[in-house]
Amino acid sequence: MKFNELDIITLTHDIPEHDLNKGDIGAIVFDYGTEDSYEIEFVDPSGETKALLQLTPSDIQRFENSTTVVWIDRQQPSYTENNSKAKTEEFYQQYI
Repeated sequence: MKFNELDIITLTHDIPEHDLNKGDIGAIVFDYGTEDSYEIEFVDPSGETKALLQLTPSDIQRFENSTTVVWIDRQQPSYTENNSKAKTEEFYQQYI
């Protein structure tokens, strides 16, 4: 499958060494032009880069609901400190 820069994607598997899980959402920030490698950025709830990885098409799939992705105002509180992963997921479900 051909992807383009700025496509929204999800992971097809966990990448534990970067604390990424299957289904995590990222964006293609660079297409190497070979159709077998893309630079993908993953961000945390505050908008800071969590990981910037070179991945293959087998690692990613197109995010089906990309038209519903919204930017969350960075001034709003997020569940990044002293809260569980479940609360973070609950927070994101309000917007996706």
